[in-house]
Amino acid sequence: MLLMDLLSEDVIEPNLRATTRDEALAELVDLLVTTGSLTSEARDRALAAVVAREKRQSTGLGSGVAIPHGTCPDVDEVVAALGIHRKGVPFEAIDEQPVRLVILLLVPPNLLQAHIRTLAGIARVLNDSELREQLIASPTAQELLDLLIDQEE
Repeated sequence: MLLMDLLSEDVIEPNLRATTRDEALAELVDLLVTTGSLTSEARDRALAAVVAREKRQSTGLGSGVAIPHGTCPDVDEVVAALGIHRKGVPFEAIDEQPVRLVILLLVPPNLLQAHIRTLAGIARVLNDSELREQLIASPTAQELLDLLIDQEE
């Protein structure tokens, strides 16, 4: 599954305001609720799943990228949100650098294999340092989405 299949302009936040990892996670989960990708009743369960995953092992991949994810029985398909933090937020990333690009994934329990392939695909796309810098510099959600679509096509 490609990022362009998971993202739309309304689930992209080009200006995360969080100052901590958990605040960034909450901001992206709240974005999913606001856009209707997740119900408000499922919000706390989804956030708890992602935070619990982070406590086991950080999803900060290095190079300013994190792909926090969690299993969520409240979704029928993989849902995603993307956030850009201009200064970077502490994320306990593997390289100990702040994270500026955060892609949150919520996965239903019955789609774990697809989830693994999705994570691998996202990591592969974001391995391009020039693309990462272009994404981080993009001022709008539409521009971020256009860059990802161009890269994946």
